[in-house]
Amino acid sequence: MADDSKENDQQKIDSAINELAERKNDNQRILATLAFAFIIIVIGFPMWFKTTEVYRVPLPYSKINLLGDDVTKISSKVGIFTYSNERTKLLMNELKTFILKEGFIEIEYYAIQIEDTLLAKVNTPASLESTVLKKYPLKSGEFMLLEWTKFTEDILVTSDRSAFISSQTTATQIHRVLMQWIYRLPKLQSVLKTTQKLHDRKYKVQKKLENTTPPSAKYDILVSVFHPRPDQQKVRWNIRAAIDTYIQPFLKEIQPVSNFVLKSQWKYQVPFEFSKKQIPNSENKSDIHYAVTEENLPHIITSIEGKLGISIHESPTIHLIIYIPPCDNSPLYLYNSKGQRATNKTIDSFLSQKWGGIIISNPTAGECSQWMSNQEKVEVNINTHSVMHAALFLLRRIIDIHVDTEIPIANINPWESVTPRSWEIDSHLRISAVHLISSATSTLQSLIQLLDGIRNIVINDDVGLAINEAYDNIIKAKSHLLNNDLSNAVFYARLAFENSERAFFDPSLLALLYFPDDQKYAIYIPLFLPVMLPIVLSFYSIYKHFQKDKTIKVKAE
Repeated sequence: MADDSKENDQQKIDSAINELAERKNDNQRILATLAFAFIIIVIGFPMWFKTTEVYRVPLPYSKINLLGDDVTKISSKVGIFTYSNERTKLLMNELKTFILKEGFIEIEYYAIQIEDTLLAKVNTPASLESTVLKKYPLKSGEFMLLEWTKFTEDILVTSDRSAFISSQTTATQIHRVLMQWIYRLPKLQSVLKTTQKLHDRKYKVQKKLENTTPPSAKYDILVSVFHPRPDQQKVRWNIRAAIDTYIQPFLKEIQPVSNFVLKSQWKYQVPFEFSKKQIPNSENKSDIHYAVTEENLPHIITSIEGKLGISIHESPTIHLIIYIPPCDNSPLYLYNSKGQRATNKTIDSFLSQKWGGIIISNPTAGECSQWMSNQEKVEVNINTHSVMHAALFLLRRIIDIHVDTEIPIANINPWESVTPRSWEIDSHLRISAVHLISSATSTLQSLIQLLDGIRNIVINDDVGLAINEAYDNIIKAKSHLLNNDLSNAVFYARLAFENSERAFFDPSLLALLYFPDDQKYAIYIPLFLPVMLPIVLSFYSIYKHFQKDKTIKVKAE
């Protein structure tokens, strides 16, 4: 019996030792499982989310969305001089009531007062203007109205920042001239209407919107001379000198808006392809000229488009073509749809908006008669002044620096200089600034709407910097425009436009670079699932182990 007791005790001891060893092994497996699960859950999953996270630079989404609600406002100053203080005050008060109705235009009217001693020396409108400017010098964007008692017209707008009015001119007439010509209100409304919330109940929006394509930051201007018959005519013309004398000074005045690159070329033996007909002159039936109707003009452009010899450029190209008809097809004139000559000038030209224009420079009758008589090569001289003024006339309309609206009670001094009028330059800078601001705002809002809607688009540092700089420059441009600082307004508006375009067309925003969530899960779930199954089963084993310990503890108690 003693031996059996000892044997039982030994078995109990061995069983206890084995149980302790198993529990120790179980505890080690549990610790290993918990450690592995800790690494996977606490370190692995966060690291996975972090490494697959899309890099996105913080952007001012809410501020950019509010840009459209903040209407771009412009300001200006207009001085008024009359020979009666009461009349000056009356005009100022009436004009202020008109401006309040426009909403986004803030014009400060002020009275110009000149001493009687100085007025006594004034005997011409020009001397009056000079006297006023000495005491009240005008900055860019400002304007003044000067009364001349002997003036027969109601309003005459000069080439400078001034207009002369008569003693009978009313505030309504002045307001119409200012809004239609000086500030070009219909154009401003058209630009603002495209991007900003102008409501009819608050702003007088024109129903007919004008062309609202924003100006490009860079233009190539290509002047081409088409000389189809060099065997007949020897054309003498210094095209480079003509460009430097006429076109270069014109473009220099509007250089803050866009950079212009001037180019020139000669094209020989390239005739225009169009149907023409002979028309006898009304005075001398034996003399004839050739006519091309306006219906054929698009065909002319199509026929020469591929013969210009230019490659594709990022910047748009403005074409100015001088066509020299051969003597057997000269003189060549343009006719309208009614069968009448389009103009009564010796130089005919026509315009294709956004493409350019064509100028027809006919040889003189004497030059062609010499060729017709002996069939020998003749020299043809180009009238540089006439041709270049026609080219500038076309450029003014292509770049949109002209006024077409007619006002019966007002006139504008004839355009004599190659450079634009001072108030035309101000108007172009003002409209261009508003246009660039509106375009940049529209581009930014479209871009952030895309970026906010697709959260997996990468927003790298370059894109983020461009967007933030565009937003900051829009704010600066609006501030300068409100302070009538046109040069800085255009400068920052152009920077905003360029930055917004650079961000919008950045290659990193291409759709092929997106990494949507469904693709991310489809790739990583097959990797993590085999790893997680043993961990889940181990948790079940741990649960069973603790349940077993609990049962043993209950039995022991």
